[in-house]
Amino acid sequence: MFFASGDISFDHLVRLLEKATAGFAPSAPRSGKGRGATLPAYVPCEEVVSRGTHQAHVMIGNRAYDVHDRRRFILYLMNNMLGGPGMNARLNIALREKNGLVYTVDSSMVSYSDTGLWCTYFGCDPHDVKKCRRLVARELDKLASKPLSATALAAAKRQIKGQIGVACDNRENFALDFGRSYLHHGIEKDVARLMARVDEVTAEDMQTVAREIFDKDRLTTLMFV
Repeated sequence: MFFASGDISFDHLVRLLEKATAGFAPSAPRSGKGRGATLPAYVPCEEVVSRGTHQAHVMIGNRAYDVHDRRRFILYLMNNMLGGPGMNARLNIALREKNGLVYTVDSSMVSYSDTGLWCTYFGCDPHDVKKCRRLVARELDKLASKPLSATALAAAKRQIKGQIGVACDNRENFALDFGRSYLHHGIEKDVARLMARVDEVTAEDMQTVAREIFDKDRLTTLMFV
């Protein structure tokens, strides 16, 4: 993939690239729908590793959705509410702003061709780990036990769409995402389609996904202390 940003003629850029790639053999992008080896059964567990670090590092997560599963858009929105970059992220408010227990807390998700991952991370004093885990569990349970109000859902959608819009202003990252999407899936990155997927999410969708991904019996915990 080539990326260019600046005062350059598009036609001139095309001529330069055609000259530079004249010896490349043409090939079609991979569809990304191929499957490799069968995934092993997911077995949740809890592991504690002693590292003698100043603070405890805790990750809690679950297997999630692959890139072909449209439920990933639901989890994408919900993950942003829980531990996204905004200061109003629920985990940030519960663990840091209200209780001052953590130095860092966030959550993330990733979708691969055959599986996915959702997890949350926090770093705290070792003696606060149990309390932090209870607070995380409480926030996850809130989303699983009760649908979001129409007001809360609309606010979450507005926020993530605003974040997507701001991210698009970073032309280099946008170009890299565009190229990655075409390389892996054979389709162009479509921001309007992504916005539409976000708008389609309902409160019931989010509760259903929360019950599956945040099921306490399906969560794996890794702690470095």
